[in-house]
Amino acid sequence: MARPDTLEATADPKRKRLNDADRRARDRLILEARSQGQTWPQIASRFSLSVSAARRAAANAAKLMAEQGLADLDPGNFLEQIVRAEARALYRLEELVHDSNAAVAVGAARAIGTVGADLRTSLTAAGLLPGSGDELWLRRQMREAAGAMLDAAEEVGGKPMMDALERRLDANARTAGLTQ
Repeated sequence: MARPDTLEATADPKRKRLNDADRRARDRLILEARSQGQTWPQIASRFSLSVSAARRAAANAAKLMAEQGLADLDPGNFLEQIVRAEARALYRLEELVHDSNAAVAVGAARAIGTVGADLRTSLTAAGLLPGSGDELWLRRQMREAAGAMLDAAEEVGGKPMMDALERRLDANARTAGLTQ
């Protein structure tokens, strides 16, 4: 009877158990043989395995290869690709809302909410939007307050006070990195 822990079928009946490194190497060879078009029975025979053991070995090799591949991924690049794809989808859906086919228009209108929510989540993950609506509300309130202060300064203090406030706001914006 063939043992499932040998690299290749040999005439030696006293085969040793494979260590982890040898088992991974065998599993990669099985995966490669399958990718080259060999059938599971051919692979099982070549490596003295059952068909189900050969399938498990190939699955293990594929899983290890996928995990090793994750180390080379650029998460920032993927996030950028996701944001761009969601933005393109949103633009396309906005066009489809005006389609002459009512079913298409309704479907597009419903999908806009979902794609928009996904886009907002992605933009937040990328640091391009604040994490909560409270921050957006606060920023809007700050802009309104600054505008009201400038209007009041112009009304009460005239041009010199207005210029001084604008210089101060511009300097604070540059310090905060909000302008160039």
